[in-house]
Amino acid sequence: MRYSANTAIITFTLLVGMLWPASRVFADWATTIAASNPLNWYRLDELAGSTATDHGSEGLHGTYGTGTKAPTRGVAGLVGTGVDFDGNEDTIYLSGSDLAGDWTAEFIVRKNVAAGRSSILIRGIPFAFPSTALKFEQHEAPEQVGYTQFGQVDYVFTPEVLAPLGEFLHLVYVKDAIAVRAYVNGALAGTRFDPISLSRYQLGDEFVESPFATLDEVVIYDRALMLPEISDHYEAVPEPSSYVLALIGMGAVVAFCRRR
Repeated sequence: MRYSANTAIITFTLLVGMLWPASRVFADWATTIAASNPLNWYRLDELAGSTATDHGSEGLHGTYGTGTKAPTRGVAGLVGTGVDFDGNEDTIYLSGSDLAGDWTAEFIVRKNVAAGRSSILIRGIPFAFPSTALKFEQHEAPEQVGYTQFGQVDYVFTPEVLAPLGEFLHLVYVKDAIAVRAYVNGALAGTRFDPISLSRYQLGDEFVESPFATLDEVVIYDRALMLPEISDHYEAVPEPSSYVLALIGMGAVVAFCRRR
């Protein structure tokens, strides 16, 4: 049933995409992000093949996990399509080096299920030290967005930053010399004065801390974006359309079928 369900999603995406002027919506986001010269830019719109293409300047192409580690592709996003992580082992391997200076990590992401535990967006090599992770839900504070220095501390922001269920967010982490800041939908949401390096080994987690989430876009910069630029990026994020809502509905039907 899983194969036929995935095939149905991809077929439906292609058919509706042929009828809907999605390229026009995508152009505003694409132009805005390209102008910011990202280091890594994963659109996550590949429907086949093993490669997650890096459209940034570094060309750090990722590799989709397979078998139990394979996220579901071709699901509804705000910018083209995205990938679903089911909370258990799903991953995309990047195998990039840590960014020790200023950095920014930008996501268009939706929480599909409350994990109630640590939930990783991007992390370093498991069981390697030093290593870090950006968390959609933090360990021992499972409703809060945070980040982790493995073997040392799990951090959350002040004020607390929450990711509501079932809504796409423009979520941006920015690290400079003194702090890590979280921006949600174009506005500063929380700050923590404990800067870390950004590890880029994988999106999701090859073990049990993958998120229950849809990743639509992942963009990484080797500099700290400022608020006006982050706000411009948020303004370029397309609003949910009937195209997107139809795809979400299709995904819900398939998810129900898988549980039967």
